[in-house]
Amino acid sequence: MEKKNYKITINIILAVGILIRILFLDRFPAGLNCDEAAASYNAFSILNTLKDKNGMFLPVYFLNVSGGQSALFIYLSTLFVKILGLNIWATRFPMAIISSISVYVFYKILSIYYDEENEDMAGSRIKIVFAVLFFALNPWHIMKSRWGLDCNLLPEFVLFGVYFLIRYLQNVKCKGTSYVNINYILAFVFLSLSAYTYATSYLALFVFVILFYIYALKNKYITVRQIVLSILIVLLITWPLIIFIIINFFDLENVNLIFMTIPKLYNNRMADESSFSFLNVVSTIKLLIFQNDGLYWNVIPMIGIAYIYSFPIFIIGIITCIKNLINKCENESKNIIDTIFLLWLIAGFVLCLFLSEININRANIIIIPFIFFVIKGFIFLYKYKVCKIVSIILVLISFAVFSYRYIDLNIKRENNIIIEAYNHNKDDTFAVGLEPVIKYVDKIEARDIYLLGTGRLPDIYVLYYLKMLPSEYKNIVYFKGTKDVHSFGKWHFEKPVEMKDFYGKSYINMANAEGMVYVLPESYESMIDKNIYDITKIGYYIVCEYRP
Repeated sequence: MEKKNYKITINIILAVGILIRILFLDRFPAGLNCDEAAASYNAFSILNTLKDKNGMFLPVYFLNVSGGQSALFIYLSTLFVKILGLNIWATRFPMAIISSISVYVFYKILSIYYDEENEDMAGSRIKIVFAVLFFALNPWHIMKSRWGLDCNLLPEFVLFGVYFLIRYLQNVKCKGTSYVNINYILAFVFLSLSAYTYATSYLALFVFVILFYIYALKNKYITVRQIVLSILIVLLITWPLIIFIIINFFDLENVNLIFMTIPKLYNNRMADESSFSFLNVVSTIKLLIFQNDGLYWNVIPMIGIAYIYSFPIFIIGIITCIKNLINKCENESKNIIDTIFLLWLIAGFVLCLFLSEININRANIIIIPFIFFVIKGFIFLYKYKVCKIVSIILVLISFAVFSYRYIDLNIKRENNIIIEAYNHNKDDTFAVGLEPVIKYVDKIEARDIYLLGTGRLPDIYVLYYLKMLPSEYKNIVYFKGTKDVHSFGKWHFEKPVEMKDFYGKSYINMANAEGMVYVLPESYESMIDKNIYDITKIGYYIVCEYRP
């Protein structure tokens, strides 16, 4: 491929990759996830009060019912909430932007791997085109880019760190280990920041860095002095997290500093999500083979993480990598990059040994190196001429099928169409159509509003859509023995005692019905006595107001 055409093609792929991750963020995925709503609301609260929704001053980790949310995504979100306001675009833009940057960073790694600037490497350009195309059209990366889950920043920030490590090692080849440039510092800055993206990442990051030290020392890429420098960088950035771990490991109290709070969790999230088992390796391999964790926001069945046919090609890529490293391929840049991605993959598998449950979110640290070795497997097959054309056509067709399935699923969810295995129900973590309902009932003069069967953690949607500041919602009542919100102010999130039989024919004690408003899924309409209640249908919900 000629250099001019190559540059045009790469720019088109990058532009398409960015547009795929940004267009129609307000519709796809359909609904708003309770965790992304909580993250964005906390960003809104920090902007206005310097405190989170629990009244904690600039926390290093954010508390919620399920344990907590990592801080980096929330603090990044404050910029977007400041510019765009508290809405779904501000909620999802941070992840979309950072994921789009990672497509470009992945391309830059590939350009080093295949030495794109070498005028004699025209044959390598088609390999880079395919590799960038495969990553830009990767279904997992597209899906996770389009909603704001804090832990999905982890693979991106590790990728940024890996990129700068590779850049540093490239400089070492030319100038020796005495040359410490900004790339080395940036590598450890990003690796340290990635600890603020997911609580369970600490082990994987530790293992990756130790493996890197061993590899780099053995090959004389770094010195002990440089290791000390990198450790100081890590400590400078992560010391609040180190204290956070100590507090929660030893069950100590919050540490309140002048410029931040280091909190004690309601429950130990790291312990809750950690459970050592060698069987987890089997579960992780199974996840990579079948590429489905049963969660529609992570993967489309029969499409997979990197398309369902990719695991055998991944194996080819791994075998090719190991053979090249054993035989010491003449291209040192390839050896370096292969090794770094292999160490990344190993560190990810070590983390998976300690996860209490293997799913795509929790094991997301292994997916980018998995994609890298899938690409490497495809390119190994390029020695057969027909594979060059077939691989590109296969990826384009696969992407077309994925796009249809993904859009179709979310349009059906927008329209409340029941889909087998993807039914919108009271336990759905993506609430569809709640905004107009909450805003409507908030204007009703009511003593109590009961939000029932409206998805997981309905309280956070009230705060989010009404843009209530923490000082505005008072008298918070929690469910007994938990930190689930039972009610605050006029808002209630569990059926009242007056509802004697929620699923029966007559379940409301009329003596206590005046001044009460009920929001229910539309499927409950037939259960409501229309002689007693005025019913207003809004989207997929009904609002029931007592008729005096």
